[in-house]
This record gives sequence, structure tokens and C-alpha cells, in this order.
Amino acid sequence: MRAVNPLLRRPTFEWFAVTVMCMVVVVLAALEGWLWRIDQSIYDSTLSAFMRPPSSDVVIIAIDDASLASLGRWPWSRRTHAALVDRAREAGARAMMMDLILDTPSRDDPEADQLLAEAMRRYGQVVLPVVQATTGAALTGETRPLPIFADAAAAIGHDHVEFDPDGVARSVYLWEGFGAARHPQLALALLRLVEPALQRAYAPVPAPVDDAVDRSQWMRTNWLRITFSGTPGSYKHYSYQAVLNGQIPGDALRGKILVVGATAAGLAESVLTPTSGLSRPMAGVEVQANIFDALRRGSTVGLLPSWVSAALAVTMVLTLMLILLYAEARTGFIAPFALGALAIVLSGVGLHLGGWWFGPAPAVLGCMLAYPLWSWRRLEFAQRYLDAELIALEREGTPPGQGPGEQEQAVVDGLEARIRIVRRVAQHQRDVRRFIADTLEHLPIGIVVIDQTNRVILHNERARHLLQAFRSDALLAALHALPWPAYVPMRDGLPDLGGS
Repeated sequence: MRAVNPLLRRPTFEWFAVTVMCMVVVVLAALEGWLWRIDQSIYDSTLSAFMRPPSSDVVIIAIDDASLASLGRWPWSRRTHAALVDRAREAGARAMMMDLILDTPSRDDPEADQLLAEAMRRYGQVVLPVVQATTGAALTGETRPLPIFADAAAAIGHDHVEFDPDGVARSVYLWEGFGAARHPQLALALLRLVEPALQRAYAPVPAPVDDAVDRSQWMRTNWLRITFSGTPGSYKHYSYQAVLNGQIPGDALRGKILVVGATAAGLAESVLTPTSGLSRPMAGVEVQANIFDALRRGSTVGLLPSWVSAALAVTMVLTLMLILLYAEARTGFIAPFALGALAIVLSGVGLHLGGWWFGPAPAVLGCMLAYPLWSWRRLEFAQRYLDAELIALEREGTPPGQGPGEQEQAVVDGLEARIRIVRRVAQHQRDVRRFIADTLEHLPIGIVVIDQTNRVILHNERARHLLQAFRSDALLAALHALPWPAYVPMRDGLPDLGGS
């Protein structure tokens, strides 16, 4: 059996080795979440690039700096809030979310609590928040509105959002509560009030029966990511004091969904969002407006399992390695960038058209890792082969009695050494050609050398004199004009006589 050259087997082995190594790296990166920061950045950029405009019927009533200057220091009297609720009811507003914690009674004006509760009861469309109760760093329960307000409100809900490790709010739990996830998210409570038909779409997932679960802890369920409708300030804002004083006409509030909360500096709870970018953080009340808008549109994002990202990365790596193995160098250079961009585009299409997301960073890493590794191994193989051929050529072109490279001082730089070898071999080839040409030129007989393409490559002075031709084409024409046997075509080193 004919033996296979080990140099021919080595590239195939190294191709498999590079492919397997890159696959292992991208699978671990996807499953272990090594590149989560890059994935989050891609997610934020993709989300910000295709934002839907905010709904025109969602209006924020802002407790802003102008309101504080006009109505006095915070907290305000509950009579002020009661007047705002009556104003919204009289203007025909569809519903109101009051993102205010009403967990303590008014000490200076006890009747104000009753007035606010009565105003809420007359309106019948007010939603209030419930928050976590803490003592120091310990979670001790939940802080609900006073019973007088909880009974008058149409619904209550928790106002928490989830922060990722980078401090950006991208998701929420739709149901939370102390001991049981009984309270809907505040925006979901408002949505269930104004759009009862959507209740089933966001119904709580039944908790598994497990006696080992500690019911004295804060429970959560139905996690999902939300989309944002724009940068901070995208929703229509009206100043609290302007609405209260009648500066905003009733027609501007009719049929609107009002979200009341603080935006004043030092009073508002602001968070970073995927669409904040280099802008200011978003006030909590506007975050609630975004959550409401996203839930009503069904514009939520589900997170696909990490194995989906791993499978895509493996597919990209294998595709790229096959391209690098069979395609030309130009295609191989473009392929990793094209495949990496394709992975990002697929994740973006899934985000905006399918409502699901997977991290494309492992696939991009695989493409960016496979190309330089395989190029390095190919260059190593080419270098070894060229070195062997250069050494062989140098030995063939070394004058008798002189070792290869003895005529020049040794160098440390490998590239310079190879350049010197090529220079010496090229010089030797030129010397040989010059020697052959000089020898032919001084022969007493005429000689014309023709290659396989019927092209004159060498001729001497005697031939030019005999044929009376001095250019290659003229020499060739003169040769063809000679009678046989003066000019005999050759085939396979023998005269071609045209017979068998």
C-alpha cells in the first residue's frame, strides 16, 4: 500500500483540532455566561434601534420641581391628592395609577385621609402600590396602603423592577408578594383594570406544592423582559400643579390613562434602562408607564435557553471552518465577519419579530477565534513547507566545496534568514540562466529553443545570422519556412515525422 506523506495528513488533523477547540470554548461561553456583559450590550443596542413610539393615551402626571415650588415641601396633604383624583374623574380620564406609598395616616389632618379615600371610591379607577417592608437589611414583610385606601382603590400591585448585575433594569416579575406571589405588578394591575380581556394572558403561574418552601420569604413568579418605548421623557408629561390648577384643559385628560409619580430631583426613584444610553436615568413612574405599554401591546421578551446560543455558536464555527478549509483566502477573510454579523441579526430579528432573545456573543467569539487560529496553523504549515523547499534549493545552488549559507554571516531573525536564502537561490538561478545564454551565444552552430507553446525562449547569434531574423516571431516564421530536415518538430524528446 502506498504510504501517505505525513505533511499531507497534518493540515487535516489540525483543522479538526482547531474546530473542536473553538466549539468547546463557545459552548462553555454560552452555558456558563462568560460573555453576558457583551450580550446585554447587544440587547440594549438592538432594543434601542427599533423602539415603538409610546402610546398617546398614556400620560404622566409628574410631581416635579415646579409642583414642589408651587404646592410646598413634600409630603403634601392628602386633600391635595383628593383634589387631583376628583379633577381626573371630572375630566373623564380612563384610569389612574398613583405610584405613591400611602401606608401611614395623616397626623396633622386626619380628615384628609377620609377625603382621599372618598375621592378614590367615587372615581373607582385608582391603582395603588404595595412595597417590601424591611428592617435594616432584613426583609420583614410587605407594606400595603392603609386599609382605608386599599378598600377604596380599584386594585393594588407591587412596583418592583429587576436589576441585572450591571445595574440596568430590563425585566420584571409579574407577580410578587410576601409568603405568596399574590400581587400583580403595578402596571399589570392597571392593565387588568382597563383591559379585563387581557387577564388570562398574564395569569400567575401556579406555584409547585412544596412543604420545604419557606413561606416567610418574598415570593416571585412570571419573570419576563419588557421593551421600552423610548428614552427618558418620551411619554407626555403634565406637571402635577398644572393639572391641579386647571392649566391643563379637561380635553387633554379625557380618555387618558394617568400615571402619577415623582420626577423631581432628590424625590424621584430613577433607574437605568436599556434605552437610557448616555442620557439621564428614567424616573420610576415612567418605567411603570413603559411596563404598562409593553404589557398592553404584548411586546414582552422571553429569554431562550442557553443551549440555543450554544447550538448557534457551534453551527457558526463549523460553517466558518468549512469555508476556511475549501474557500479562497479572500472569502475566508470575509466569512468570520459575515457570520458574526448574521448571528447578531438573527438575535435582533428574534427580539423584534418573535419576542424572544438569545445571546449572540458566543457565536461572534467563535468566528473571531476560529479565523486567526486556523490562519496561524495554515501559515505554520506553509512556513515549514517553504523552509524545506528553500533549504533544498539552496543546497542545489551552492557552489562545490561551500556549505549552504557559509558565504554570509548568520542571522538571528528567522524572516531575514529566509529572505537571504531566497535572495541566494534567485541569484543562483539568474547565474545559471546567464551561463546557459552565454554558452549558446558562442556555439559555432545556430540554436533556437522553442517551448511547448511554440514560443521562442532562447536563440544565439549564429541562428540569427543564418535565418536573417532578429526577433522571436521572425525567427519562428523563418524556422517554419525551412524545408525538412533542416527544421524538425520534436515530440516527447524525439523527432515528430508525422508517421507511426
